[in-house]
Amino acid sequence: MLRKLSLILAFSVFLAACQSDSAKKVSVFFDLTAFSEKVAENMKQLNPKVKKHNFINENDEETSLSTVNWDRELELLKQADINKAAFETSYTIEEKGKELIYTLKPDADLRVKQLHIEKDEHNEVSRVHATLGSENYLYHSGKDVEFEFQDERLKAYHIKGWQKLFIGEKKDFEIDAQVLD
Repeated sequence: MLRKLSLILAFSVFLAACQSDSAKKVSVFFDLTAFSEKVAENMKQLNPKVKKHNFINENDEETSLSTVNWDRELELLKQADINKAAFETSYTIEEKGKELIYTLKPDADLRVKQLHIEKDEHNEVSRVHATLGSENYLYHSGKDVEFEFQDERLKAYHIKGWQKLFIGEKKDFEIDAQVLD
């Protein structure tokens, strides 16, 4: 009997902890992860073709893809998400009409340096631009990513960046992609 009571008490504490964790989740900034997941689902249903132009260290390649892993294609969009309670005091927020601009404060050291979200006349996200960078003693990198949307569907994206290991040369890369259908 005492064992059952202990199990019930432990289960109740577990449920209470789960409920308090979900209650603590606060939308501090625009939820880019939820938006990218919604776009990925829309793109999976449409299943459009994509034309890509890749430039990596002077190697130039153009491809057309009929099968696309949309979760992977939108991964950089998720990586640009700053909607975390821990980041609440790390960014300044500037609103200009239908534009939101989040800029990393000088005293903060986070991967997303700036996030710029534009909305169209229907208040739908039309463009996301992010500047990302990371640095440690082994590795330095920087990326500018821009995604264009219409009706919560990806229309195009552009990624330009570089990376450098502490040994070796700096490697530049650029990717342009257009959704064809």
